[in-house]
Amino acid sequence: MALFVAFPEAGAFFAPAIERRTTMAASSLIVTLALGTLCAVVVFSWISKQRTEQRQADPEAPKSTLAADTPDTRPDGRGAP
Repeated sequence: MALFVAFPEAGAFFAPAIERRTTMAASSLIVTLALGTLCAVVVFSWISKQRTEQRQADPEAPKSTLAADTPDTRPDGRGAP
């Protein structure tokens, strides 16, 4: 604080350093959020893949209503032929 009172022109010298620090903090935040999101997507997809493979391997699992060899489940009878 005393430096700015004694030499007011010193504020112009230190201002870019303060601005760089906040820009660097914002950049670090953006990189951290991007990597965190990427990791969350990878973990979600891996878990989904594991569940899908377990369901495919289970012979007792009910078939999807979209499968061609399942009975019609619509009450109006307008299912797949």
